[in-house]
Amino acid sequence: WDDNCQGGDLAGAALAPRLERAASRYPGAPRRNVVLISIDTLRADRLGVYGHPRPTSPVIDALAARATVFEQAFSPSPSTRHAVPALLSSRYPSTLRFRKGSWPPKLAPRAHPMLGQSFQAAGYRTQAVLCCDEMFDKASGVIDGIKAIDTTADEVDDKPADAVARPARAFLETTAGATQPFFLWVHLFDPHEPYVVHDGATRFGERAIDRYDAEVAYADAHIAWILEAIAAAGHAGDTIVAITADHGEGFDEHGRRYHGNSLYGELVHVPLIVAVPGSPARRIDTPVSTIDLGPTLLELVGLARPAGQNGRSLAATVVDGGPAPDRTVLSELLSIRQQPRRLRAAYYGAWKLLWDLDANTYELYALGEDPLDQEDLAGDRPDVLADMRQRLDRASDLELTLLEPDRTR
Repeated sequence: WDDNCQGGDLAGAALAPRLERAASRYPGAPRRNVVLISIDTLRADRLGVYGHPRPTSPVIDALAARATVFEQAFSPSPSTRHAVPALLSSRYPSTLRFRKGSWPPKLAPRAHPMLGQSFQAAGYRTQAVLCCDEMFDKASGVIDGIKAIDTTADEVDDKPADAVARPARAFLETTAGATQPFFLWVHLFDPHEPYVVHDGATRFGERAIDRYDAEVAYADAHIAWILEAIAAAGHAGDTIVAITADHGEGFDEHGRRYHGNSLYGELVHVPLIVAVPGSPARRIDTPVSTIDLGPTLLELVGLARPAGQNGRSLAATVVDGGPAPDRTVLSELLSIRQQPRRLRAAYYGAWKLLWDLDANTYELYALGEDPLDQEDLAGDRPDVLADMRQRLDRASDLELTLLEPDRTR
C-alpha cells in the first residue's frame, strides 16, 4: 500500500497495531466522571501556564497547577472542520471518511467509533454542551454516542461563553448524588473572531490581539463556572477534567490572519491539560497530539481504546509519570473548497518539519526555542533535515495509510 505517495509499500504487519483494540493498562481504575472542555481557536502561548505574561487564564492556570501539562501538544489540523472530528475519533483527518459533497464536512454514518460511544457503551451518562449547531449537529457524526446535546448558545449572538457555561452548569447540578458516571463535553466558541468586547469583562487594549486575549480571559472566567459546579455537585474528588483547543489563531506572524491556512505554531500549538484527582502535577515536553486525548481519557477510567485509531494513550504519563510515547506526531492541512494548499508537519524530539506537498519544499524549526516557527533551519542543519524527512515519511506511511475498512470510500 502506498496511499500517501511516500514511495513505499507497508506490510500488513506494520499496520496491525492500528487494527487492534487496545485494552486499558488500568482495568481496575475507578469509573470517574470525565469533563472535556475544548476551546475554539485557543493558542497555547496566550495562557499563563504556557508563559503568557498577561493574566488571561487564572482559572486554567490554577487547574494546571494540579494537572499534567503537555507543553508541546499539537492539533492534527488548523481547522475546526477537521480538528474536532479528529479529536473525537482519535484519527488523523486524512484517514477519516466524510460524506461526499457535505459542507461543512460531515462524517459518513457510523464510519468511526467516537469518544461518546465508548463512554455510552460503558454505562456513562453522556452530555454535550456546544457553542454551535451546524458544526456539531447529529448529521456531523462527531456527537455519536452522546445522548443529550445542548446547542442553545448558537441562538445567541457571537455564542458567548456564558451561554455555554450556563447549561453546562445546569447539567452538572443534576448529577449531585448520582452514582452513574457521566461524560460531559463542553465546547466554547470564545476566542474565535470577531473577538467580541463583553460588558464588564477584562480588557487589554483595542488591537485585534488585545481583544483576542480578552476573549481568552472571558472564556477562562466561565470555565470557573463549570469547575465550581463540579465541586458543588460533590464530584471534585471523582472527576477528570481535560482542557484543550481545536486549533490556534494567526495574527500576521507569517503574513496571514485567522486560521485554516498554514501549519505554523500559532495555528497548531494548543493547550493540553489533564487533571486527575490524586495525581501529581507534571509538565511534559515530549510532542503529543490532541488525538491522544480520547485514548488517554478512556484508559484513565479503565476502558479499552477502539480499533483503527491513530492516537496513543498518555495515561501512564499522567498517572505514573512515565515517558510519553516515543513516536513522530503529525499535523495536516487538507485541501478544501476555501483553500487548496496541502501541508504536512512532523514533530519529534526538539524538532518540527513542515512539508509543502505541492511545492515539495521543507522547512525545519526548533520546538521550544522557536514556538512560532520564525527561523527556518533547513539550510543550517542538513543532518536534522534528513532525519526528520525520514521520520515524516515513516510516520505518514504508518499513520495515514488507509486501513482495509476505510478503503471503500
